[in-house]
Amino acid sequence: MRRYWAHEPEFSSDNFGSQPTWLILQALEHGAKLHAEELHLQELGISTLISVFVNANRSPKSKPVKPADFCYFKPTEISAKIPTQAADTFFELVKDGLLPGWAVGIAPIDNLRAAQKHKAVLRPRAWIGEGVLLVQPRLHANQVKVQFALIDCERSQIEVEDADSGLRFKVDLGSKVGRRWMLEAEFDLAT
Repeated sequence: MRRYWAHEPEFSSDNFGSQPTWLILQALEHGAKLHAEELHLQELGISTLISVFVNANRSPKSKPVKPADFCYFKPTEISAKIPTQAADTFFELVKDGLLPGWAVGIAPIDNLRAAQKHKAVLRPRAWIGEGVLLVQPRLHANQVKVQFALIDCERSQIEVEDADSGLRFKVDLGSKVGRRWMLEAEFDLAT
């Protein structure tokens, strides 16, 4: 059986064999960090050359540049602040075996782990559909507001099921289709 990485379209949780989900998440988090470090090391040479060129041709009155000014993949702090409730819900879904395999490859595991506080989770926890995971959904009029969403589908209308009650809803994703994760998202309920 061939093992696929999370960025490959053939990836699913089945490709990890019988490993526990927490181990898979830990491996993906570590793999993402190693990949970012590798990309940063590859760009250091050219960014150094660029900074030497710019400094050699700059005006004496201007401030010198550093190689880090030209690095795109340099390690950064967590850029998006994921709500604690969403992170705790995500990991509770993992623990209960409700998290779809495709969601593991999209989820920003390092950001989620940093936001996790192991607090009680509010219900409904999530609406899950084919290529859609809406965490902490709240109905407001004809819309659903979520703290955190994972999307890996190309259809704009998708049927989702409440992970706790089994109720089904039809959600219109609009232009938010593709392969992504979002914070504080709003979706219309389809009629």
